Amino acid sequence: IRTFEVDVIKADIEGAETYIIDLSDEDFGLVKEYYIEIHSQDLLNRMHQKLTSCGYQMREVSRSEHGPVVLFFYRDSFQGQ
Repeated sequence: IRTFEVDVIKADIEGAETYIIDLSDEDFGLVKEYYIEIHSQDLLNRMHQKLTSCGYQMREVSRSEHGPVVLFFYRDSFQGQ
């Protein structure tokens, strides 16, 4: 993240979302937008807490009855739809 200017991270890492959660708040803040597929309610709660504490807002993109939830996290300055 520090080596390149990263605008968007899209993560579909099959339950290994803790690798993202464990990033420092400083590194987290270097990315403008996150699309993250989350595979458990616990990980969803932890990801939501981490990203909102770093100043991101959340929008749910999709949810299936027995599958993952796809979330979009963005900063207040996000202008897209």
